[in-house]
Formats: sequence, structure tokens, C-alpha cells
Amino acid sequence: MPAFSGSTSQLISKQLTQKLIEHFGQKTYARALNYFYQNMVISCSMSQGGYHVKVSGQIKGSESQIYQASFSDEYLSGRCSCPVRINCKHSCVLLLHLAAEQGSDLVFRFLNKQLDQTPLLPDELPDDDIFGESDQPVFAGWQEKHAFERWSKLLQQAADGKDNSQAGAAQNTSSAFELIPGSVRTGKKEYLLYMLTEDFPGDGLGLALASSRKLNNGQHGKAKPLKRISDGLSPYLVSPFDESDRKFFRQMYHDDILQILKPDQPPRLLNRSPDVLFEIAEQARLVLDAEHYPQVTFSDQSIELHVGWSCDEQQKQTPYFCDELKTQIMMVLTDPPLGLTQVDDQCLLSKIQFNFPQEIFDLLMEAPVIPQAFLPQIRQQLKQAGLPQEQLPPDLTYIRSAPKPKLILDTVVAMPGMPVDIAARAKLHFVYGDLQTQIEFLGLADQRIEAEIDGRCYVRASNEEQRAKEWLLKFMQMVEPSHLQQADYQTGDFIAAGLLYPRADQKWLEFFEQVVPQLQDQGWQIEVAADFPYQLLEIDDDAWYGSFSEAQDNWFAMELGFELNGKKIDLMPILASQLQFLPSAERLATMGDKPVSVALGNQQFAKLPASRVRFLITTLLELYDPRGVGVLPSQALVVHEAAQRFGLNFSGGKRLQEIAQSLKDFKKLKNVSVPRTLKAKLRDYQQQGLNWLQFLREMGLSGLLADDMGLGKTVQTLAHILKEKQRLKDTMLPVLVVAPTSLMHNWRRETERFAPSLKVLLHHGSGRERSLESIAQYDLILTTYALVQRDAELLKPQKWQMLILDESQAIKNPLSKAGKAVRELQTDYRICLTGTPVENNLQELWSQFDFLMPGFLGNKKRFAQLYRKPIEKDADFATQQRLVQRIAPFMLRRTKDLVATELPPKTEMIREIELIDKQRDLYETVRSAMQLKVFQEVKNKGLAQSQIMILDAMLKMRQVCCDPSLVKLSAAENVHQSAKLDELTELLEELLSENRKVLIFSQFTSMLAIIERVLHRRKIDFVKITGQTKDRDTPIQQFQNGLASVFLISLKAGGTGLNLTAADTVIHYDPWWNPAVEDQATDRAHRIGQDKPVFVYRLVAKGTVEEKMQAMQQRKRALASGVYSADGKSASALTAEDLKVLFEPM
Repeated sequence: MPAFSGSTSQLISKQLTQKLIEHFGQKTYARALNYFYQNMVISCSMSQGGYHVKVSGQIKGSESQIYQASFSDEYLSGRCSCPVRINCKHSCVLLLHLAAEQGSDLVFRFLNKQLDQTPLLPDELPDDDIFGESDQPVFAGWQEKHAFERWSKLLQQAADGKDNSQAGAAQNTSSAFELIPGSVRTGKKEYLLYMLTEDFPGDGLGLALASSRKLNNGQHGKAKPLKRISDGLSPYLVSPFDESDRKFFRQMYHDDILQILKPDQPPRLLNRSPDVLFEIAEQARLVLDAEHYPQVTFSDQSIELHVGWSCDEQQKQTPYFCDELKTQIMMVLTDPPLGLTQVDDQCLLSKIQFNFPQEIFDLLMEAPVIPQAFLPQIRQQLKQAGLPQEQLPPDLTYIRSAPKPKLILDTVVAMPGMPVDIAARAKLHFVYGDLQTQIEFLGLADQRIEAEIDGRCYVRASNEEQRAKEWLLKFMQMVEPSHLQQADYQTGDFIAAGLLYPRADQKWLEFFEQVVPQLQDQGWQIEVAADFPYQLLEIDDDAWYGSFSEAQDNWFAMELGFELNGKKIDLMPILASQLQFLPSAERLATMGDKPVSVALGNQQFAKLPASRVRFLITTLLELYDPRGVGVLPSQALVVHEAAQRFGLNFSGGKRLQEIAQSLKDFKKLKNVSVPRTLKAKLRDYQQQGLNWLQFLREMGLSGLLADDMGLGKTVQTLAHILKEKQRLKDTMLPVLVVAPTSLMHNWRRETERFAPSLKVLLHHGSGRERSLESIAQYDLILTTYALVQRDAELLKPQKWQMLILDESQAIKNPLSKAGKAVRELQTDYRICLTGTPVENNLQELWSQFDFLMPGFLGNKKRFAQLYRKPIEKDADFATQQRLVQRIAPFMLRRTKDLVATELPPKTEMIREIELIDKQRDLYETVRSAMQLKVFQEVKNKGLAQSQIMILDAMLKMRQVCCDPSLVKLSAAENVHQSAKLDELTELLEELLSENRKVLIFSQFTSMLAIIERVLHRRKIDFVKITGQTKDRDTPIQQFQNGLASVFLISLKAGGTGLNLTAADTVIHYDPWWNPAVEDQATDRAHRIGQDKPVFVYRLVAKGTVEEKMQAMQQRKRALASGVYSADGKSASALTAEDLKVLFEPM
């Protein structure tokens, strides 16, 4: 039941007060008034029987008994179940309660038998049919109808401008009032606490008294409410009442005669000065009657008061007060009134600014619920009275829509018996409509309507909500026995009880991986609260990092992971420890980019794409070492590929990155000069072998030369030794060659033939120990595998310039004596020579590389797991390709059929073109406009979700570089300059005057059409192939037979599959930033059968996005292919830093 406070003259008229005292007597009335203010009325209703009206209800007694009381206008007497029976305080308080709810006038007429005695039957009331289905009355009963009519009448008077003040206002009367100590003990250290309470509707916040203790932390202890003032007058208080308390009570009670009649009533704030609260607030003794009793303080800022409206299930609306942000304001009806706002545990009392007449405020404080049928009338009356349009009761629209389930994962205090204090909880909510209105699940209640402030109300769909609940429980069976258990049938909250026990982390992995995706497939929203004990983290591409630090023994420590809340998480040891729990590499290969949950510890999980996890497991974990994840120089390319895959730039390890870049381009090595002391002319492929050997030495790496027999592995090696002799001169240490016995003398003969300047020593036969004493005099020491085993102790002390194993398959068994012996020899540089690196199985290959660069392919066990078993037993082609790519820079193998024919030279040139005048201005205009759009898109959606916008921006900028007419923008319509087209025209004239035959590639068929018009005007014969060309043979034959000098080719249609050896010049009009695709296009001319030198031109607009992308190409190859790929799938490789560079002005 509602409670009431304030001056009785406002709740109960003077006329009715006199009537009740006459009927019940002064003492009974005073006791009833005491009960009234103590909110002892449990229920009160008015009913009609025939032509008589009866008030009945339940009242709490002083000893917590409940009495049944009534009062009828038939005999004008009260009846009660208490010992007094007739006209007692219980029947009197019923009439006081009715007067407070329905008005003194109603009760006064009731006591004088002046009510309309014509029965008002329910079927005579207008129906409030919400959906054309219900049969709800406008009013719940007589009382509600009368209260509304009375309030509406007062509102209409306000709208008409009449004086609406009520008679009988409180009169100031002077009365001596002395506080007399009582006898209730509350403790020596207790003091009075003043609590603002919400128990007084219509009168705003009231004031209640309590005793409390001061805690050591300065906070209030638990407050003990005082039912009577005298309860607080104990001599055991710090001071029974200090001066501020006495001052407060004198201010509160001296002007109300009815209060003095019953001085034990709590103090009322209605119409009091706010000053009465200020002093106790300054003493930190004013609190809000709420959990933890938050302290109330005064604010020096005022609040502008607004009116909001709430709606119930029957479309009835009720006003409430709020600020402009719809934050509710609780009113304290002092004079002037104050508003209390609560944010968390901070409570502020502020002065009020009205933007409507205060008379409306007074009326709205007493407003009843307003039925939907009367809302137009009330809306008009409030408008006439001066309430602003935007604060009038909203004209609500009721909407039926299918709910969207939303599972919110958070925490709750655990139930007794659980092993933790805080339990994980799943709260089931439902989203209705496009406004994302959240409605908490309330079991199977009847249709419930929640109103939105914009005037839309959504009707609950209980059946669909129940089906969603059943779906949830069904899915949770997948992680039995840890499925969600319903905790509260009233709120619909669930707790994951079983998930709190041993192996909880793994259970939550199952939940996130198995249950959540299926719920999302059903259209569910999943929201993980910040306090949820198991956090599932989305890792942005920008959060990934990689770093190197140089360690001992030519070894680099590596970290690869992501930053989380400013802390770096190294992912490699985490994955290594969870291999048994993660999906297999085969399973990961089928998952695409579906998320895989990885436990990070501390109840945190990271969602990582399956493709990325597979790559990490199958590639980078090969580098895992007990010391951490380590990288040898020989493994630099693996890391470089990982950086490309991730779109990462590793920090640190500059030398390692230089090695990686060199290994990446090892097929494009520069020619080194052949030493003059070599008595042989090297073939081109042999020159390449020399280049490769010199490259490995410069990088501090080792390698396996695996040319076919007879292709001159020995002469290439001798040329390399001579090159080192030329470089080091007298400082060169001896070179040791270990070969089968049958090849010992062949090595001596080949050396005498091709490298006679080298001093050779055969470490062979008897007396070989003595020859080692003069070893420093020799350049080349030749010995056998058998002698290395026998003379290991003699050879180990010597440091060798390089160690060469010929027919290195001899150490294919790493546990053989020869294999162990050669590994113990001291050198920084090793070379293996063999035409058959693998004879029986892949372990033979591993053994040779383990000699060359220990750790390069991991240890024997890991190599067997990652490569040997998948390739040899499972015929895994992808793994085989990965192994080939891994060893490619370190194993050079040429067969006779591949080196029989050699190609003519190919010359590549970049022609930089300066954009000028209007074209330059257009580029800057497009660039700046696209920069703003792209950066805003990335800010709003993130990098990964902005790919389409980025690709569109790149396209427009590139089109301006090619020809402004390609850009479909109004700003480009008046720009007719094209610096690149002019450059092409001049270049063609020069080339054709030299009888060159030219291939022109472009990605834009529209650009080819523009070039075609230029060729027509200049009467230059040409042919063309695009994706629209059906007959490809005719233009190819015309060009090959000399009928055309120029061939226009779209890169996508003609970049592969054409043999155009008649051409000797290739022009890439607009760059394709994947070098492999460009090379394929160039190879249309530079291929087997070509007998002329080939010249390749790349046209690049200087200072534009083209030039910047070219500069990035070597650093981040994935970036270029991502930006310029036709399908745009690789655009996510872009980083925020890349965007800044791409959009830099000219």
C-alpha cells in the first residue's frame, strides 16, 4: 500500500478532520492518525452493495496482528475484529487512508450519506481494449475512478487559469515543545542518522530516523530505523540530542498542532525550508534509505525539471520527474523544492528550475494513473496549463514483433555449496523491434508490454520466449554435465554451476566453440559483460606484434603474439602447451577462418582464426625451443613468410630481417666476378651456382648444391674457394673437403686443372699425422669419411675456413660415426654436394641439413611429426610444398634438361611520370576526399570491416594516375590532361622508330580503349585481347607474323598462357603490385624460344599512391596484393600505418 506524509491539512481537510473527531472522539482519532503515518493500512477498498457504500480493509496492529475493519454508510459505524469491535482506531484509519487516496471531499460526503447512490456497474464503464481481444475496464474500481475525476477537475481549473490552492493550509502556531529522554538503549557510540525515504508518494521523499555507528573507514554502519522519536532519546547516545538535533526538531514541530498531539511521529519535510537539511548533511548524517545507505550531499548546481511518462500493461500512463536525459529525479517537497539524483552511490540534492508553471508540478505530484481512453483529454489540459509539448503524455503505438534472444554472460553471487564466491551467470533477455529494446525474461508471465520513450510499445511474445529458453537448454546439453541450470524461475537467470569445477577452463572452451556458434546461427545475440569471469576476447589485426632480440650462438629470440590491455601476450609458448587440446592441423584446414578459442590463463580466451592457428602450429612451432621460440639465420625466411601472412613488421633483429629479404630474393642474385685464377669458362647456370654460394657465405648461411651429376658441382665449388682466397688473401684458413675414397684423386685432378693456384694436401695414407703439422701452408685439405672418424681428435682442434662434404648422402644416418665426426669439426661455413640428396626417405635430407645448419628443420622427432609422416605416409602435397619452400634458398638443384637452353638478357626500367596542373590538382582533390572518408570509416568500423571503402579509394586514386577520364566524378569532367598517356605516346614513337614490337599490359580495359583511340589517330597497327575476346588465335598470329607492332592486353585475360616471342618490349602501363603476376605477364615475351634481348618498362606516377606502393612492395608484399587484388580478399593486410603512408600528399 502507498504511504503518506506531509501536513495533514493537505491530505485531510479541516472539515473532514472535525467530522472524524466528532464521530470517533479525540483520542481514537489521534491513535488512528498515528497508524496512518506509520503506514499500518495493508489494504483498503470501496465497494457498493445495492444503494449503500462500504469501506473495508486490513490493518496491522501494534503487536503485528492483522485486523479486519470496515465502515458502512448504512449505519455510519465502523466494525473491526479487534477487542474494541465498534468505531475503533482501525476503522477510523481506513477513512483517513481513503481520504488521502481519493480526497477529503469523497469521505466527507460518504459520512454525510451524500454519495451518488445509483449503482455504477462494470458493464456500464467504457472498455479499454488494447488489441481488440481483452475486456479490461478503464478503471480498476470506484476509488481509482473517483481519484482520476477529482484530479482531472483540478487540472482543468489550472488549464482555465483558476486558483487551485486548497483551503486549510498549515497554520503557524507557537507551541513550547521539549524533548524528554526516553529509556531505550541504542549503545554508547551510536548517533542519529536522518534517512530520506521513498515511502511518501504525493509528498516526495520523506524523512525517517535511525541510529547507526561510525565505522573505522568513516562510513556508516548498519542503520537501525527508529519507529518513534522517543526511541532515539536514550541517555546512552553520544549526546542524547546535540544542538543541531534540537534545532532541527524545534524547526520541524513548532508550527503543526497535529504533530504536537502525537510528538512521536517522524518529522515531515513538506513546505519546510531546505535549510533544515543543510546542517545535518554537512555533518554527513543525511543518507538515502537504500542499500549501503549512500550519503546525501548538496550540489551547487541546479537541475532543470522535466516530465516523463511510464506505461503499464493496460496502456495506462503515470508521470514521473526527470532531467533532460530522462534520468529520474526524486522530489523533496521543501519550499522551494529540491531534487535528488542518484548515480551509483553518489546522491546529490539540487535546487530545481521549472520550465513549466509550478502549479502543474503540484498537480503532477498527486497525479493518479491515467487510462488510455482519457489521454487525449489530459494531454490537451496539460498543454493548456503550460506543460511543454515534448513533455506531454506520448501518443503510444503498440507493436507486435518477434523477439530476438540475447544471452548476457555476467556474474552473480554463488549459491551455497559452490566452490567459489562468484558464479558465472547467463541472463536471457529478448530484443524487440529495430530499437533494440531489451526486455528481461520473466518466465511464462502473461503478455507484458514495455514502453519506449519515443512512443513505441512492444508486446511480449511469451510462447516464442519459451521456445528460445528450450533452445538454450538443448544446446547446453552439449557440454553435459556442465549445462546451464535455471537459478530463478521468476527472473529467468541461469548459472553455469558445473563450469565452476575442475577443468572449468576447458568446459568454457567447449561452450564458446560449440554452443555459442549454434546459438548465433539461430539468430541469438551473445553479450559478454566486463565482469564475466571467463572473458572471450576479439583480437584486432592491429593488436598483433612480432619482435626479435639477438641472443648467443648466432640465435635470435622471437616473440609473436598480440597486445592486450597494454600487455604483450607471447602466443607461441601458449600454443605449444595446448597442442593436445587444440583441433588437429587436418581439422583446422577444414575450418577456414572460423574462430578457435585459445585459453590465455586468468580465465581469458582469445578468438583466433583457424587458418592463423594452423599456420602457427604447422610452421612457427617448428622453431619452438625450451629457451623460448628461437630463430636461426637459416630460418629467417620462415619468419618473413609469417610476417607476410600476418601483415606484420617484426621489430628488432635487423640483421635477421636483412637475411630474410635476401633469402626471399635469392633467385635474383647479382653476378659475382669469376676469379682470374679459375682456368675455366663458367656456363650461365654455373655462374648462378657461384653467385648462390657467395650469397650464402655473405649471409653467414650454409647450403646444399644438388645439381645433376656431370653439371660441374666441383668446378663451381672451386670457383667459390678461389673467390674466397681472392677476398681473404693470406688470412684464409684451410678448406677441408670430405669425400668418398673413390673421389679423392678426382678432386686433386680437378683442382690441378681448374685451380692450380691452390695448394692441396691429401690427408690420406700412412704418415698423415705428420702432414697436419704443416697444415697452415695449404689452401685445400682432402680426406675421406672413414679417416674423419679415425682422426677426429687430430682434426677437431683445427678451425676450418669451410667444410665441404662431397656425396653428402654418406651422412644420411645422423647416428653414424661419420655423421657424428663431421658435426664435431670447427667451422662457420658448410657446403654439401650431392646429386641425390634423398635416396630412401626424408630423414636423409634432414640429416644433411642438420649438419649444415643445426636446428633449421627442428629436431629429428619434430621433423618426423611435421614433415616426414604427412609426406611419406599421408601423401600430403601441401606439406610437401611447404618443405620445398622451406629449403629452397638453401638447396640449389639443376637438372640437365633445365640448363640445356639459356635465355637472352632481360632489362627492366621504371619510367617516373610527373603529374602536372589540373591532373595533379585532381589527384590531390580525390586523395584528400578519400582520406577523410576512409579514416572515418576505419574509425567507425575498424580496419577489417572497411575493406570495400579502402579498395574504392585506392581505385579512384590509381585511375587519376592513369587517365582522369577513368574517374566517374564531376570534378574530373573538365580535366583532359594525362601525363602518363602522353609519356606512353612518346615512348611508343621512339620504340617503333627502332622497329621494336611492343606488348602493353593494363588492368583497366577502359584504359586500353583510350590507348586504342590514340593508336588509331596515329595510324599504328595493333591487336588486342581482353576478357571479351573470343577469338584469341587471330590477334596472336597477326602479331607473331608481323602484321601488328603493338599488342594491347588486359592483365587478367592475357597475363598467362600466351607465347609472344615476337615481342622484344613489355610496357606495364599501370603497375600490378604482385611481382609474380607481373613476371608472368613479362614472360609472354621473355621465354623459351626468345632470341632477342627483352626490355621491360614500368610507368609509375611520381609521388602518388603508385610510387608509395612500390616502395612498400619489398617490405610488405602481402599489402600490395591485398590492395590491388580483384576480389579484395587480402585488403585486411593493411595496417593503420600503411593507410597513413598511402594517403600522404604529393
